[in-house]
Amino acid sequence: MSKSINLIAILISLCTFVGTSLKVKSQTNRKSDTQKNEYTFSPKIKAVKLNLNKQIDEWKLDIEFQNFDSESVLILTNPIQSNGKSIPYLNFNEKESILDFGLRFYSVPDYLIVDADQAGLLPELLQPKSSWGKVFALKLPMFQSVPPYENLPLQKKIDDNKIKQINISIGILPNDDGIKEIIENRIYSHYLNGREIIQKGKFKGKYVIETQVVLTFNLKLL
Repeated sequence: MSKSINLIAILISLCTFVGTSLKVKSQTNRKSDTQKNEYTFSPKIKAVKLNLNKQIDEWKLDIEFQNFDSESVLILTNPIQSNGKSIPYLNFNEKESILDFGLRFYSVPDYLIVDADQAGLLPELLQPKSSWGKVFALKLPMFQSVPPYENLPLQKKIDDNKIKQINISIGILPNDDGIKEIIENRIYSHYLNGREIIQKGKFKGKYVIETQVVLTFNLKLL
């Protein structure tokens, strides 16, 4: 018989940014002076559902986020590892007993030589007042998978009995013309890895990962 534990929306209101809001500065040259224009990207995304269902052979994490802003954004979904497997990005902090669950871009480590371009996420449009959600099945035993690249040092097994909290981190991108152009020009897949260079718009010349704002929501296990 499987054990079922539903943990509903615990500490949903605790939302923290990794770093600060993204600010992009541009300069407009005039005859008499130089005017600086600043664009701030601060998405207003909230978790409206964080449920965990524990079973003998897997954990089912049911998450849903809503856009409370007046502008559309792109939310990063459906993580793919560099080996092509659709596996969530996981990292376990054993000292603090926290499991990090990531739907976001990660920087490519210095030791990585190949396979980096195969890892990625699917950006999905999130309109104002609309929601995105999904149930992720975490097969037991879980293994560390952050950063999401195949030729990592040996991936460690995660002891699920030691997990006291899950931090769900989501990457949010601005719904900018330059990023949309990159997605639309993809022939076989609309997945992004964050290392694409934006060719137009407010973020021209930046890597896609530089426009990412990461939001983290905490789910404590009782």
